[in-house]
Amino acid sequence: MRFYGREEELRMLRGQTQLAIKHRTARMAVVTGRRRVGKTALIEEAFGAANMQAAAPYAYCFVSHHLEEQDFCHALIGSVAKTLNIAYPPMLDRADDAFGYLLDLARSTPYVLAIDECQEAERHVQHFWAKLQNAWDRGKAGSQLVLVLTGSIQTTLERTFGEHNAPLFGRADLFFILQPFSTRELQYIFQAECPAGTHSELLLLQAATGGVARYVDFFASQDAMQKVALLSSIFSPNGSWFLAEGQIVTGSDFQRKSPVYTKILLLLAAGTTKRNELQDRIEPDISPYIQRLETDYRLIERIEPILHQKTSKGLRFSIRDPYLRFWYAFVERELPKSHLERGHYAQARAYAEAGLPVFLGRTLEDWFVHRYKENPAWIHVGQWWDRKGENEIAVVAIDPTARRAEFVEVNMNREQYDEFALRQKVSAFLAVHPEYRSFELSVRGLSIDNMLDDL
Repeated sequence: MRFYGREEELRMLRGQTQLAIKHRTARMAVVTGRRRVGKTALIEEAFGAANMQAAAPYAYCFVSHHLEEQDFCHALIGSVAKTLNIAYPPMLDRADDAFGYLLDLARSTPYVLAIDECQEAERHVQHFWAKLQNAWDRGKAGSQLVLVLTGSIQTTLERTFGEHNAPLFGRADLFFILQPFSTRELQYIFQAECPAGTHSELLLLQAATGGVARYVDFFASQDAMQKVALLSSIFSPNGSWFLAEGQIVTGSDFQRKSPVYTKILLLLAAGTTKRNELQDRIEPDISPYIQRLETDYRLIERIEPILHQKTSKGLRFSIRDPYLRFWYAFVERELPKSHLERGHYAQARAYAEAGLPVFLGRTLEDWFVHRYKENPAWIHVGQWWDRKGENEIAVVAIDPTARRAEFVEVNMNREQYDEFALRQKVSAFLAVHPEYRSFELSVRGLSIDNMLDDL
């Protein structure tokens, strides 16, 4: 699959080179985001050989899992030496010395150095961040180096560059989290790669990938974006990489500690999202497990009604990552897992096909929530429900400036739309939030036919 989108990210990254050369001072850019979201591809597109407009040579170094400090320094210097055609570079053994040398090189020759999965260096090089800080503070002035650091462990990089007492606080000239493709970006890719595809197949692609670039590429590279080909690609020996991703993304630590964690995730993927309903299905008190899944492992998130109405009784949760929702719904469950372990791919595929209609219905609601959020005109976007859970509205979008609000019912089939019922729910909403009674209020029903509408 060719490179798509990311125009703003490319502009910001390439701008660092121009600034380093103009002001003769080194620049540090940090790019983080979940695994497979496309960080490496973005850096390559911004600075790599395919970019004929690159303002400076580009060197790349991937940090492997078991790299000692000496080996790391040699790999780093070797990568730059190859890029700059330096025949006999010094093989320095300390990270601060290596970075000092690399900064000095850029005093005469500007270049870009990308260090991929940089958090691995922290694990294996003692005081890595402090050594980088020491070299950076001493050698930044007069250097034209652009140092790009990427990593998949977002919390580590946020702490390293964002906490006041961290070694590299304030050193990043650019820091951003690379997000999965938006609904509009995924729509564009789908239409370009699969012009014969249907709305339901686009929705299935969103459900299976969450817009994560590597997963989208997995299907695009096999011409497998339509339903039959996509499911056959997943539930086959060829799909083993895609299926195994779930274990890698989640890690195995929490699974070893207690089966309760997995039970919660399986229930959430199946559509049981209310806290009280989760507790009814699980024997021990789920509070500590929920807390750790939310804050420690960051696998789930709490969903609050729009405008943050306080409602502990109706508290709901969701799996953060759409790919993991799909994985726990159709791969990690006992029956399909048993089929897959025995190589019964057709049976696992049949299980997924049977559960897809309900799952895609929930995905469609999420799709429209994101669709509204991507429109900057809507300041507040979310779902709403009352304390008793008797009235629920799939999407509420509010524009305080224009004093308007839109209330949306979402169904797979447009003929299922019940305007009268939706207006009753709006009345319940206004009873809780009377400040919106004077707004211009509208109601509408959206179905799969409206997926590509501008909202």
